[in-house]
Amino acid sequence: MPSSHEEWETISNGFRNRWNFPLCCGVIDGKHVLINAPDEGSEYYNYKGFNTLVLMEFADYKYCVSYFEVGEKGSESDGRVFQKLLTFETFGEWIASHWKLPCWGRCIPTLKHYLMKAYKNYNRPLTQEESIFKYRLS
Repeated sequence: MPSSHEEWETISNGFRNRWNFPLCCGVIDGKHVLINAPDEGSEYYNYKGFNTLVLMEFADYKYCVSYFEVGEKGSESDGRVFQKLLTFETFGEWIASHWKLPCWGRCIPTLKHYLMKAYKNYNRPLTQEESIFKYRLS
């Protein structure tokens, strides 16, 4: 996990140089991990049609994971899991401490209004700039 201004600057430069995505300090994403059907019932059954646990991770431009949580039931969406994680003491404190200096003015694309996320197609084609942004963000 980055701990100094120089490490955060290296990560931000990596997003700019490797992915042509300037002013970014990291990414957060969720993944469904396949499990055997538990005795508890259908709460682990996800929208893809199988039983899962949700893994949520924070990574840098080289896919190096700094933090992860796993264990939410597969029926939960990534956005809902992320909202829950912000209330968990460990992840919430980790995120709060790393949003501050030296990442000020930079972004971590994810699911909050103060962070970046992809454009949605609101019943209209995306502009060229929106398409490029969405491609780079993905």
